[in-house]
Amino acid sequence: MWEIGVNLDWFKFVNHKGEDMQNIELSDWLTIVAILLGPIMAILVGVFLEKRRRNFQRKHHLFVTLMLNRATPASPDFVNALNMIEIEFYETNTKNEKVRDAWKALHDHLNNRNDDGSLELWLNERFDLQVDLLSAMGQALKYKFNKTDIKRSAYSPIAHEEIEADNRLIRTTLVKLLSGESYIPISFFQGEQDADETEKWRKLIEDFLGGNATLKVEVQNSDNDEVIIKQKKT
Repeated sequence: MWEIGVNLDWFKFVNHKGEDMQNIELSDWLTIVAILLGPIMAILVGVFLEKRRRNFQRKHHLFVTLMLNRATPASPDFVNALNMIEIEFYETNTKNEKVRDAWKALHDHLNNRNDDGSLELWLNERFDLQVDLLSAMGQALKYKFNKTDIKRSAYSPIAHEEIEADNRLIRTTLVKLLSGESYIPISFFQGEQDADETEKWRKLIEDFLGGNATLKVEVQNSDNDEVIIKQKKT
């Protein structure tokens, strides 16, 4: 709570001689107003500065997140940060408008991929729009670097790219397999068993995979710790 203390000597309203308020000088009035409004103005200024500081911190955190993950634009952190741009850069001024315009251009490009066109061309255009966005955000936050710095200063190990490509291949293959668009190739090799036994197993597996038969097996352990799977006789 703010405590406001006023010296009563300043209030020369009416004394025993009949003097009235007209005898109070202008400087006295200004002093009284300053005493009354000073704490209130200090609170309002403090609230304004704190709001401005927090707003800058949120924008700065958003920008740092995008810069850290600019080499991996498909990462969840990068995507989540992109979706926060319109919220954090909402004020009406020239710098924020440039940021929002750059994000809209990138957003339209991401949502309008032409499957008939060149993937490499689409990726290059996406990268350029991404650089435009980061450059606009940097200028809004008073960072002094150009687009060339943003393009060349990103680092991503080759191993990360290979892991991401492998994960993408595994996901794509698994989806096709589960949806019936692909299958697992099975090869039959004739070893010591005769051709009739091989054909019997091939027919049994085909019927099992096609849902036309059930396969009953039993598992046995051999002397050399190998696991042997045999068809269970009915």
